[in-house]
Amino acid sequence: MVMASLPWTVMYASIFFASRLFGPAMIPHVAKLKEADLSYWAITMCSMVNSFVLTPLGYRACKESGYWNADAPFTVSSQLGWTCCVALCGYTLWDSIILIYYRKEWTGINMYIMHHIGVFAAWGTAAATGLVLNIVVPICVLEATGPFVNLRWLLSTAGLKDSKLYIYNGAVMFVSYFLLRVVFNTWLCFTRLWVQRDALFQLPMGIYTLTIACVPANLGVQYLWFSMILKGIIKLLFGKKDKKAT
Repeated sequence: MVMASLPWTVMYASIFFASRLFGPAMIPHVAKLKEADLSYWAITMCSMVNSFVLTPLGYRACKESGYWNADAPFTVSSQLGWTCCVALCGYTLWDSIILIYYRKEWTGINMYIMHHIGVFAAWGTAAATGLVLNIVVPICVLEATGPFVNLRWLLSTAGLKDSKLYIYNGAVMFVSYFLLRVVFNTWLCFTRLWVQRDALFQLPMGIYTLTIACVPANLGVQYLWFSMILKGIIKLLFGKKDKKAT
């Protein structure tokens, strides 16, 4: 599984260095970024590509194998589902390397490192065993929100926080994040951990222990990030009015 993920890691490393090299030459405001910020811009490009890779892969795998059905068995495996797992692990490996390298310059690193450890444990185990793909593959579809989340930061960096595009993107980001990462993810957690609990506990002990630990943790992280997005939306809509009133 590790060897299968390495080509994906190399691909994202190439995107990272290409973004650092050509970004400043092509985009004026990127040329003004400091070294650490330039790397953050480059890793954001990797995240954008990851979204465009995983979303259609996950969607196609779910459609062909029924991974997102309420009664999808924990034992259903497919080549596309396996590819989703190794692709995500490959991306996460490169992202982890960059996060660790810039741990002193970037904030919130500990939360992301814990998230990445969970990715390696869950998606790595699924790829190695062919089990619980009915959980990890549908979660890959959640990456559809990635472009909007990343575009928010990119527009902010470009000095376009007051533009209509920034506001429209924020609205789409909020709605898509809520529908996919909160509503759909909650439904997925409920069906797998509660509705299918009898089948879950028939899996090897290590697998179901990892599942009941990682799935709620993933959902909790999505709730946390959504609360941060909600605070940002509230600040954007009412912050200036409150300041004038004060």
